[in-house]
Amino acid sequence: MADGDGPVDAVFLAIEKLTGLSLICKDYQVHSVSVGKDAQAEVTVEVEYQNRLFRGRGLSTDTVEASARAFLNAINRIQALSNGMTASPQAADTPSGK
Repeated sequence: MADGDGPVDAVFLAIEKLTGLSLICKDYQVHSVSVGKDAQAEVTVEVEYQNRLFRGRGLSTDTVEASARAFLNAINRIQALSNGMTASPQAADTPSGK
């Protein structure tokens, strides 16, 4: 369990705690990709890890769940790169200072 400045921040902090990674959220965006009471939210996040930027995407009817999925998607890209796999096209190669 983690406390944050809101439910999304708390989820991000809990995931960081579970994974042992310390990330800096550089960008967070939510967009509706459908209409109506069961509209789906698409969340995109950009996180910095060891001076590299990684992007993640999540989709759900629940914004907090979509946020968690996006954050985990970015973490999976970090882990894939750390395990020697080819970096996905969604991993940004530019240092955060540029």
